[in-house]
Parts: sequence; structure tokens; C-alpha cells
Amino acid sequence: MSPPCPSAAQAAQRLQLWFSPAMPTGAFSHGHGIESAIADGDIHDAQSLQRWLAGVLARGAGRNDAILTAAAWRSVTGSPAGGREADTGERTSAPTLTDIDDLARALCAGAERSRETLSQGRAFADAVAAWQPPTRASPAPSALRQLSLPVVIGVVSAQHSLPLAATLVAALQAFVGNLAWIAARLLPLGQNATLRILAALESPVQRVARLAIESNLDDLGGSTMLADLGSLRHETLHTRVCLT
Repeated sequence: MSPPCPSAAQAAQRLQLWFSPAMPTGAFSHGHGIESAIADGDIHDAQSLQRWLAGVLARGAGRNDAILTAAAWRSVTGSPAGGREADTGERTSAPTLTDIDDLARALCAGAERSRETLSQGRAFADAVAAWQPPTRASPAPSALRQLSLPVVIGVVSAQHSLPLAATLVAALQAFVGNLAWIAARLLPLGQNATLRILAALESPVQRVARLAIESNLDDLGGSTMLADLGSLRHETLHTRVCLT
């Protein structure tokens, strides 16, 4: 039996909590290589930060994670995939959560990115256990803790009958917000400048979420070499504030 669908207000309330600083996911410890980008001068002011965040969102981990979250959500709910299959009526075997998680791990650019997604996935799985266990409770909590962050988000949002579009927007907004506030402390930027960046990224967040719903796993990929190299360089950065 499926859990009852929450009202729009209830769903918004839960998503706001899940992707707020109240959740002990360790997000502010993981900078996604942004610390290296600042040290190398790739990010040096509000404008360069906004460009960097927009790129990672639309052409890097933001986009890929959204596609992976959507795939995990569909795997739990049994919903049809987007992309070419939906357009042509082709039917292929549905990917399992293991398949989706394997792809998530393979897309990590280096050890720190892998540590980032797995540690946050484990923390997110532990944190959402504070809510009443849903009826649709597969996989088991112990197995859920072993999955990457985008897969955990997709699974638990489906288990709690939260809408996919709203989940993706909330997750993507939390992703860019976390990185923006990390950068604001390291540059430093003022609060107003950082908020202007996040306001400018509202439409890109919605666009990436919409495209992720229309995509499938064949659409995974990225072109954010500076961000990926920054993540690799962070492993040997002399002075580090962030874990990744």
C-alpha cells in the first residue's frame, strides 16, 4: 500500500525542512572544489562566482544529480522514464537503484567528490529517519545509508510521496545555496551580494529541474573541467577549510 499523498502545503513544508541547514548532512563542510577555485583565482568576485555556480548547475554535478534523483524517484514509484524512450514509445528494462547508484559513483571526479556524495547520502538517510517510516519502505534503511546523495533523495522523496518537480527544485536550490554561502565566507562576499546571486539562479534552478524530468540516464554527462580539476587539486591544497 502506498503512503497517502501529502497536500501541497505539507510537501512544501517537508522539503523546506529536508533541504534547510536544520538537516545535519554536513553540507557546509563540502565545498565541491570551490575552495580550490577561489585559491586559483577562478572565482574572485560575485560575478565570477555566479558564472561558476551557473556552470556547475547546468553542465555539471547539479544537472547530473537531478537526473539521477529523478531516475531513483521513478524506480521507487514505477513511473515511466523521460527522454527518448517517452518520445518514441521504446521500452527498455528499468534501471535498478544499484544501477543508478553505480552511475552516480562513476560520475564523481575524484576521491573527494565520491566522499562528498556518499557521506552526505548517509547523513541524509539518517536524518530523514526522524519522520515516520513510510509504507513504501524499500530499500531498507541500512541499504539506503550506502547510496549516494542524489539516489537517497530520489528514494526518500518517493517513499514519502513528495512530488518530483518540487523535490528537484528544493535539492538544486540547496546545492547552489550551500556553495554560494561557502564562497561568501572565503572571498568574502557580503550577504546582499550573495543573495543577489541566489536570486539570479532561481530561473536556472527551475530550468535544470524541468530538463531533468524530461531526461533519462542516457542524458548524463558534463562539461565543467575547471570545477572537476578544482576538486582534484583540493586534495592537496595546503590550507583547507572545507573537507572537499
